[in-house]
Order: sequence, then structure tokens, then C-alpha cells
Amino acid sequence: MELPTPPQTRGRSVLLIKLAVSGVLLAVLFWRVDRAAFLRSLQALSVPLFLGCVALYVLGYLISTIRWQRLLQAEGIQFPLWRLVLVYFQGRSSTCFCRP
Repeated sequence: MELPTPPQTRGRSVLLIKLAVSGVLLAVLFWRVDRAAFLRSLQALSVPLFLGCVALYVLGYLISTIRWQRLLQAEGIQFPLWRLVLVYFQGRSSTCFCRP
């Protein structure tokens, strides 16, 4: 008879598996891409434009998180915004592994 795996250990195992799968997929991606073309693309990238895109992306997450916070508050559930931002980022990133 086997003892059940504690949730904390199981969570770490799942995280390690996800990290390993992500690492393998990134390695395959970088192995298959034309490195010279990739480096040229990076050199041609406008840093201010890139940072602006990242800022807009984060702003979109922040706005979505504020919407969730308002919905929770309407139900009488109180969470600090920083905690909801962390949970929202976790949820959005984990959907990469949950989609069929």
C-alpha cells in the first residue's frame, strides 16, 4: 500500500515537470530557428518600442486584475491588489499547460 503524496511535494513535482517541458520546447525552438536571422531581428528591434509593448501588456493584465478585484469586492471578498496580480499572472501562465 502506497502512502499518498503530500500536496506540497506533488506541487513541486508538477512545477519541475512544467519547467522541464518548457526548457525542452525552448531548446527545440532555438535549435530549429535560423540563428543569424534571429540575431539580426534582435539587433533591429527598437528598445523603446519593445519596452512600450511590454508596458502595455502588463497594463492589460493590471486592468484585468482590477476588474477581478471589483467583482470579488461585489461579493464581499477582499484581497490586496498585489496578491491578485500575482494570482492572475499565475493563472494566465498556467493556462499554457492546461489547454488541449
